[in-house]
Amino acid sequence: IGLAALKWLLKRFTTQQGPWGYLAYALISASTYTCLDYYVPKVFGDTIGPGLLPESAMIQIADLVGAYGVTFLILLVNETIHVVLRESLKSGTAAALKNTRILAAATTLLVLGTFLYGIQQLKTWEQASAEAPRHIQVALIQAAIGDFDKLASESGVGNAQQQVLDIFFEETDRALTHSPRPDFVIW
Repeated sequence: IGLAALKWLLKRFTTQQGPWGYLAYALISASTYTCLDYYVPKVFGDTIGPGLLPESAMIQIADLVGAYGVTFLILLVNETIHVVLRESLKSGTAAALKNTRILAAATTLLVLGTFLYGIQQLKTWEQASAEAPRHIQVALIQAAIGDFDKLASESGVGNAQQQVLDIFFEETDRALTHSPRPDFVIW
């Protein structure tokens, strides 16, 4: 009920301010939902931002704004469509376009900028991937200690830790003598 009342107040006061009011309405509405999505606990802990995941160029903006920024973008587009359609039905197409032109232009520029940024990021990743080596050698070291508590009870915690580290160091040294030599070692 509180969110509906806020939306009604927003619509009532911001849409009376002309074209800039519609922009304020959409921005505040999308921001309010995004903030609530972030701060209010949810059962599954997710947001609607990852819904753009199949659209790889559009989702790249998440490296700058995160999943909640993508959620905001989705909501802003939805609010823009909602406002333009509502105004078209209420006052006719020409009047609606006149009243919502700033909102539509700002949203279009934001979506276009997001898309162009995504295309550039994908090109950058493709180039980096093409220049990367095709194969890497990895040495995976497992000490196979078994029960550390038992080892610690027999020789003391400090000695047990040293024994485990000695095994890892010895196995690492041995792995580094293999051919081809590993590019990195994982313990």
